[in-house]
Amino acid sequence: MVPAMIDPLDPSTLRAAREAAGLSRADLAREADVSETTVLRIESGDVDPRLNGTWAPIVRALQRVTPPPFLNRTRRRRPTVPGGACV
Repeated sequence: MVPAMIDPLDPSTLRAAREAAGLSRADLAREADVSETTVLRIESGDVDPRLNGTWAPIVRALQRVTPPPFLNRTRRRRPTVPGGACV
């Protein structure tokens, strides 16, 4: 499963991105150095984090803890034929 990516311009993507990263609100708040209440208020749409300076640290925190999608791909093995030769 590819983790949900946070849209740096859209606070409504926060909850899905946080949950996809496997973080609780408290974990994200600690990582971003903001209060848990702030994370909750952003997720519920009560506050626009772009206006109070909390959005950039939250986006950076999620980007630090969420690996890019290309790192989540499993490596495909090359098919082999009997005798071990690669096709």
